[in-house]
Amino acid sequence: GLTGSSGAGKSTLIHLLLGMDQPTDGRITVGGTDLRDCDLDAWRAGIAWLPQNPRLTGDTVTEAIRLGAPDASDEDVAHAARRAGLDVPLDTAIGEGGAALSGGQARRVALARAILRDAPIVLLDEPTEHLDIASEQAITAALRTWLPGRTALVVTHRPALLELCDRNVRLDASPPDPAAVGRFDTPVGTEPPATALAEPEPERIGRRLAVAIVLGAVAALCSVGLA
Repeated sequence: GLTGSSGAGKSTLIHLLLGMDQPTDGRITVGGTDLRDCDLDAWRAGIAWLPQNPRLTGDTVTEAIRLGAPDASDEDVAHAARRAGLDVPLDTAIGEGGAALSGGQARRVALARAILRDAPIVLLDEPTEHLDIASEQAITAALRTWLPGRTALVVTHRPALLELCDRNVRLDASPPDPAAVGRFDTPVGTEPPATALAEPEPERIGRRLAVAIVLGAVAALCSVGLA
């Protein structure tokens, strides 16, 4: 889990992993190759991304979900919708960009789209931000059953979501005092122990260390590193 103040670079970190932004210092590598030299389409094919403000396309809920896997069957789409806790008929018209849906419904359609993609790496940017309690609980419950077995980066301030994560860190805009960081010397690529946090207390870290920690977790599946 990744938390931190506004402007600390949480969304930027996700954009770096997606190859949407380029690092100004150092580099991100995939299997030893600089991400800038990789086939980004192939890299992104293994990632399910739920952005902070997802935009829906298509005329109906079914079409919006199927964007995650265009060749998916109707049965697969319906299964993804159920896993996301979606509470509207699949033939519902979504309106321009999802305007006909509530905020919670639109977020769950976007989550169903990510679930349908069935990718090993999951990037979630504030998946329950600005939602009512019922919608937040529905999405948290869906993530609790979907995320196990996947490598996930969850950007959030919500304690319920941080409790789903094996490790939580707080991203600071300025470099931290090393003495104040609980596991500052954790090597990139080392698998952190799973922890059950009743009240998650994220480590405080700087931007570069945050990238190293996140890439260390992702490396277990796809040989990603930071140089």
